Amino acid sequence: MGCGASIMGDSLCSRPMDIIGKEHAMPTLVDPSRLIAMTHYFLGNDLSEQKKYDGAIEEFTMAVQEKPDFASAYHERGLAYYKLREYEYAVTDFTTALSYKRDFPTAFCNRAAAQAELGLIRNAIDDCTAAIRLSPEDATSYNIRGRAYLKLGDTDRGLDDLEKGGQLEAARLCLVCMEAPRGARLHPCMHAGLCVACAKLFHARQYACPLCSRAIHNLDFGVFDKTYAFDADFKLSWVR
Repeated sequence: MGCGASIMGDSLCSRPMDIIGKEHAMPTLVDPSRLIAMTHYFLGNDLSEQKKYDGAIEEFTMAVQEKPDFASAYHERGLAYYKLREYEYAVTDFTTALSYKRDFPTAFCNRAAAQAELGLIRNAIDDCTAAIRLSPEDATSYNIRGRAYLKLGDTDRGLDDLEKGGQLEAARLCLVCMEAPRGARLHPCMHAGLCVACAKLFHARQYACPLCSRAIHNLDFGVFDKTYAFDADFKLSWVR
């Protein structure tokens, strides 16, 4: 899993480069707390991938203790709580992530899924609407909002959203086979236009990325919002 926000940010420098000149530039200094936070964040992601959610929560907690404004770590901890069916804690963490990063459509979408599980259907609809406003091609938010509308008895809006979500999902088919959904990201180019099977085939046969022709060194798998996917914006799916 991945977060919806960049975790790297700008490195901290002792003085601006344009003032002191390149020939006298000081070495880039990185905040030790940020490095420690990132280490815990990556460990948490590894544990989440292994479905060891309790351990992941501990790592994400240590990450936010080191970097209290680490929106992606709050978001990933929220995902872990969701997987453990601790929906109240999940909502709290998604809310905290959004307090630090308001343009975070994945956090809105996943908070909607958690709120729907808690029966807060209108809140879920509002969050999906916010996610769609920020990311209009987000099929998951349309699907969650569609199910929420159906839960309220609003059949017309519900079916419209589910139809729109289906259309967007169909448009995200693998660029190679045009049959399976996209589910792999290529490294180092970070393109996410292939399904898992095609990506594995390209990697095994040492084919280049079909989008940029760069060599493929590694793969990872998940749901990615964009063809160029720097962040693994993993989204929850609410199904009732």
